[in-house]
Amino acid sequence: TRRNNYLFIKIVLSATRSSRAKRTFKTKTPSHPSHPSSFSAYRRDMRWLLILAILLACNTCIATAIHYRCPRSKSPGRLCGTWKPRYYFDLRSLRCRGFFYGGCGGNVNRFTSWFACTRTCKF
Repeated sequence: TRRNNYLFIKIVLSATRSSRAKRTFKTKTPSHPSHPSSFSAYRRDMRWLLILAILLACNTCIATAIHYRCPRSKSPGRLCGTWKPRYYFDLRSLRCRGFFYGGCGGNVNRFTSWFACTRTCKF
Protein backbone atom coordinates (compact mmCIF):
# COMPACT_ATOMS: atom_id res chain seq x y z
CA THR A 1 0.00 0.00 0.00
CA ARG A 2 2.91 2.34 0.58
CA ARG A 3 4.03 1.73 -2.99
CA ASN A 4 0.52 2.56 -4.22
CA ASN A 5 0.42 5.73 -2.10
CA TYR A 6 3.81 6.81 -3.44
CA LEU A 7 2.78 6.22 -7.06
CA PHE A 8 -0.53 8.01 -6.55
CA ILE A 9 1.17 11.05 -4.99
CA LYS A 10 3.74 11.10 -7.79
CA ILE A 11 1.02 11.04 -10.48
CA VAL A 12 -1.05 13.78 -8.83
CA LEU A 13 1.96 16.03 -8.27
CA SER A 14 3.20 15.57 -11.84
CA ALA A 15 -0.28 16.40 -13.16
CA THR A 16 -0.40 19.50 -10.95
CA ARG A 17 3.06 20.60 -12.09
CA SER A 18 2.28 20.08 -15.77
CA SER A 19 -1.00 22.01 -15.52
CA ARG A 20 0.82 24.78 -13.63
CA ALA A 21 3.47 24.95 -16.37
CA LYS A 22 0.79 25.16 -19.06
CA ARG A 23 -0.96 27.98 -17.20
CA THR A 24 2.28 29.91 -16.87
CA PHE A 25 2.95 29.90 -20.58
CA LYS A 26 -0.63 30.49 -21.74
CA THR A 27 -1.53 33.44 -19.52
CA LYS A 28 0.04 36.85 -19.82
CA THR A 29 -1.48 38.18 -16.62
CA PRO A 30 0.67 39.08 -13.63
CA SER A 31 1.12 36.30 -11.11
CA HIS A 32 -0.01 38.18 -8.03
CA PRO A 33 -2.23 36.56 -5.36
CA SER A 34 -4.81 39.34 -5.62
CA HIS A 35 -5.20 38.81 -9.38
CA PRO A 36 -8.42 36.86 -10.15
CA SER A 37 -6.82 34.29 -12.50
CA SER A 38 -4.05 33.56 -9.98
CA PHE A 39 -6.62 33.09 -7.24
CA SER A 40 -8.64 30.61 -9.31
CA ALA A 41 -5.46 28.67 -10.11
CA TYR A 42 -4.64 28.64 -6.40
CA ARG A 43 -8.12 27.32 -5.58
CA ARG A 44 -7.77 24.64 -8.25
CA ASP A 45 -4.44 23.52 -6.79
CA MET A 46 -5.85 23.49 -3.26
CA ARG A 47 -8.80 21.41 -4.46
CA TRP A 48 -6.36 18.76 -5.78
CA LEU A 49 -4.49 18.76 -2.48
CA LEU A 50 -7.74 18.30 -0.56
CA ILE A 51 -8.75 15.38 -2.79
CA LEU A 52 -5.30 13.84 -2.34
CA ALA A 53 -5.51 14.17 1.45
CA ILE A 54 -8.97 12.56 1.56
CA LEU A 55 -7.88 9.64 -0.63
CA LEU A 56 -4.77 9.02 1.46
CA ALA A 57 -6.84 9.07 4.66
CA CYS A 58 -9.33 6.57 3.20
CA ASN A 59 -6.52 4.34 1.95
CA THR A 60 -4.92 4.32 5.40
CA CYS A 61 -8.23 3.35 7.04
CA ILE A 62 -8.79 0.49 4.58
CA ALA A 63 -5.20 -0.73 4.92
CA THR A 64 -5.50 -0.74 8.72
CA ALA A 65 -8.70 -2.78 8.56
CA ILE A 66 -7.08 -5.35 6.26
CA HIS A 67 -3.73 -5.55 8.05
CA TYR A 68 -4.83 -6.60 11.51
CA ARG A 69 -4.74 -10.30 10.45
CA CYS A 70 -2.26 -10.38 7.59
CA PRO A 71 1.11 -9.02 8.82
CA ARG A 72 1.52 -11.56 11.61
CA SER A 73 3.90 -14.48 11.18
CA LYS A 74 2.86 -18.08 10.63
CA SER A 75 1.99 -19.80 13.90
CA PRO A 76 1.13 -23.51 13.73
CA GLY A 77 0.01 -23.57 17.38
CA ARG A 78 0.28 -26.64 19.55
CA LEU A 79 -1.06 -30.06 18.70
CA CYS A 80 -4.37 -30.97 20.28
CA GLY A 81 -6.08 -33.49 18.03
CA THR A 82 -4.88 -33.66 14.44
CA TRP A 83 -2.88 -31.37 12.21
CA LYS A 84 -5.24 -29.42 9.93
CA PRO A 85 -4.27 -27.80 6.62
CA ARG A 86 -4.59 -24.01 6.85
CA TYR A 87 -3.30 -20.95 4.98
CA TYR A 88 -1.44 -17.87 6.16
CA PHE A 89 -0.34 -14.64 4.45
CA ASP A 90 3.42 -14.46 3.94
CA LEU A 91 4.60 -10.82 4.08
CA ARG A 92 7.91 -11.53 2.36
CA SER A 93 6.39 -12.94 -0.82
CA LEU A 94 3.00 -11.14 -0.48
CA ARG A 95 1.22 -14.45 -1.11
CA CYS A 96 -0.90 -16.91 0.79
CA ARG A 97 0.89 -20.14 1.66
CA GLY A 98 -0.19 -23.38 3.25
CA PHE A 99 0.84 -24.82 6.62
CA PHE A 100 -0.44 -27.37 9.13
CA TYR A 101 -2.25 -26.05 12.20
CA GLY A 102 -2.13 -28.06 15.42
CA GLY A 103 -5.64 -27.11 16.53
CA CYS A 104 -4.85 -24.99 19.62
CA GLY A 105 -3.25 -21.57 20.04
CA GLY A 106 -1.62 -19.79 17.14
CA ASN A 107 -2.56 -16.33 15.95
CA VAL A 108 -5.16 -14.70 13.71
CA ASN A 109 -3.12 -15.08 10.50
CA ARG A 110 -4.83 -18.41 9.82
CA PHE A 111 -7.43 -19.09 7.15
CA THR A 112 -9.40 -22.22 6.29
CA SER A 113 -8.99 -21.76 2.52
CA TRP A 114 -6.55 -20.16 0.10
CA PHE A 115 -9.42 -18.12 -1.36
CA ALA A 116 -10.33 -16.64 2.04
CA CYS A 117 -6.68 -15.74 2.63
CA THR A 118 -6.20 -13.99 -0.72
CA ARG A 119 -9.54 -12.19 -0.44
CA THR A 120 -8.70 -10.83 3.02
CA CYS A 121 -5.03 -9.98 2.43
CA LYS A 122 -5.05 -8.65 -1.13
CA PHE A 123 -2.57 -5.91 -1.98
